[in-house]
Amino acid sequence: MVSFIRQKPLPFLYLLLPSTPENRAEPSQSGGFAPASKGRISSGDCGLRPKLAFIAITKALVLPLRAANSWDIAALNEILIEKDYGASFPGYRILDVGAYNGDTPLFFAAYGAEKVIAAEPAPDNYALARKNITDYPYSERIELLPVAVAAIDGEMTFHLAPRNPQCHTLSPTEENAPYVTYTEQVKVPVWSFARLVAPSGWEAIDLVRLDCEGAEFPIILETPPDVLKKVRKWVIEYHADPQPLEKRLRELGYAVQRVKDFVLTGIIWSEEVPPFPFQKYGYLTPGTRVLSGDWTCIQRIFCPGWVLHGTGSPH
Repeated sequence: MVSFIRQKPLPFLYLLLPSTPENRAEPSQSGGFAPASKGRISSGDCGLRPKLAFIAITKALVLPLRAANSWDIAALNEILIEKDYGASFPGYRILDVGAYNGDTPLFFAAYGAEKVIAAEPAPDNYALARKNITDYPYSERIELLPVAVAAIDGEMTFHLAPRNPQCHTLSPTEENAPYVTYTEQVKVPVWSFARLVAPSGWEAIDLVRLDCEGAEFPIILETPPDVLKKVRKWVIEYHADPQPLEKRLRELGYAVQRVKDFVLTGIIWSEEVPPFPFQKYGYLTPGTRVLSGDWTCIQRIFCPGWVLHGTGSPH
């Protein structure tokens, strides 16, 4: 079981809409912003389609969001209400691949992360993320990079969907074709996951979030094992059959849990499994070698596919 903890919604979470004629919102008594909803976040809750909305991540951190032609508000619902990425990150060192408008890096920093290195290649998303991050003191703990992340270094064509900025991608999929129109292309620098990890100097990475519209597959499947195993916890949004990702992570010694599954998209939580001590004979770790003798029975019952390490003899 992956030890992420979901907590209750923040009691002070509101969708705040500018009370202007442009947004057709009724002015509040204070003349400022009118609280439109509490709990699940949706611009539809209040019957409005404003150009700009504001969301409180904490009482001191209020983000301006695109309320039309974007996933900004729904993304905050996933982060703050559904707790897709967890709820507390004390002292964490985090890599955030697909920083979008800066919401997740700010969320991680606001809830305790020591350092967040975030990557966002789309020019429109990067510009908004940079503004959002630099407007708050958390910027000292966030490094924002205008790069895509995949398995290899280089430059690639990045496909843009202006009406669906959450779907910008290196690799458009057939699944997106019916409801996403990619009308623009730009060349973007691409870093391998190993290159993203190297400059940090971190021997261990507490959390990696991947929301990179398909690039999660080359990252997980093609990055060398010694690089991947620096990561203690993964939160991965997948955009195709996730079984190859799950298989690879299990082979590397991670527990894997699919916490959301909408056929070809969803979220995986994965966390490293510590060695399991087994009396004086050694310890067990995930592997493929079959044990012999009496240990075979124990292995099959408790730890299928695991390997005994150590010099002791079970006989």
